[in-house]
Amino acid sequence: MQTLRKKARAYGLRVIDISGVPAARAAGSILERARKKRLNISKSFFISHTDAGTRIGREVNVQTIQIGTHPRGAKLGAHYYVPNLEAAIKLLRARKR
Repeated sequence: MQTLRKKARAYGLRVIDISGVPAARAAGSILERARKKRLNISKSFFISHTDAGTRIGREVNVQTIQIGTHPRGAKLGAHYYVPNLEAAIKLLRARKR
């Protein structure tokens, strides 16, 4: 996570880490941490490597980026799919311009 934070900060991005938070409390945890950090959730992105993580991001109405490929048969997937974390950061940088 520290590497992600450093890379994100280098590009003017901020990170909320919810790793280790039980899925049942993840959406509330995201909203609470965003409120504390005064982040505009409507301009935020949720990066995950799982379908469950993508669903959590969708629950709080943020745009979602999933690392990996689009799962076949998924009814509601991520907004964006990227092959790795570096590609996610590049996508965020391009969207920030």
